[in-house]
Amino acid sequence: MITTISGISVLLLSLAWVLATNILPSGTASQGNICTPRGVLAANYFRVPSAEAAENLTAPVDSGLPNTFFFTHYEFIGDPAVPEGVKYSSDGKPVAKAPDGSSITLSGQGAWEPTSSRASGGGQYTIKNAAGAVTAQGQWHATSFISLDILPLEEWWGIPGFREEGWQGGPGSVSYSGFLAVNVKLDNLGDGVLRMWCLMPTAGMMDTHVGDGFSLSGNSFNFGATEQAEMTMFQNMEGVMFYSTDVNATGWVQNPAGIAVLKDEGLQGFKAPSSPDNKGYNPK
Repeated sequence: MITTISGISVLLLSLAWVLATNILPSGTASQGNICTPRGVLAANYFRVPSAEAAENLTAPVDSGLPNTFFFTHYEFIGDPAVPEGVKYSSDGKPVAKAPDGSSITLSGQGAWEPTSSRASGGGQYTIKNAAGAVTAQGQWHATSFISLDILPLEEWWGIPGFREEGWQGGPGSVSYSGFLAVNVKLDNLGDGVLRMWCLMPTAGMMDTHVGDGFSLSGNSFNFGATEQAEMTMFQNMEGVMFYSTDVNATGWVQNPAGIAVLKDEGLQGFKAPSSPDNKGYNPK
């Protein structure tokens, strides 16, 4: 999920595909607490080449909103066999699947504030049919916050001294794993609900997910979270990251060496007053 390599051999590619399709979906990753694609790569199970980055256009994000999410692309720092860290880029293009085999790819970023339910930001969407032909594309826009569930973690990457570059949050921001839902509007398609999840290696969610992902549903579309879609994101090293600059938010912050450390108190999940529940965060 997190590295680019040039000159990789056909044999290694074949091994990567066998491991990705036969080991990971079964939920049997065995490197300690490392149990998501991010963690599998960090544990050096295998490496895969990144997809070619495309232009990433985003809608304006309200700088007054303290919490942000990013569709993120990852790559290892240093020797991919023994990485020193990871670099984040805000040009990720995650994928979700529909029951008929069609798919949607999103790019972009957004922000939210839970008490007022405000949300902003957006990016591009592209829909392809099961044969891979583009059938619709345009912009998506975040319109309001629904809910957030945060996963308490005792470790972040689970690798001592692992540094992170390209931290996407604002100065002093915290990051965390969890599940976020926002209302969105898609050009030519109308309103929908976008659910996203960021699962760090120590999150331990293999019973319901194999990695980061999203789902997007509305009156005329339904792109759900599937193991296949999450594995596609993994193979293309795409994911989701959450951050907060709220002074009351605690989670994982960067020290001067660029290594994530836990702040003193745990970050609590919250919901908008109008949100009836948190159902639908773990669709399979």
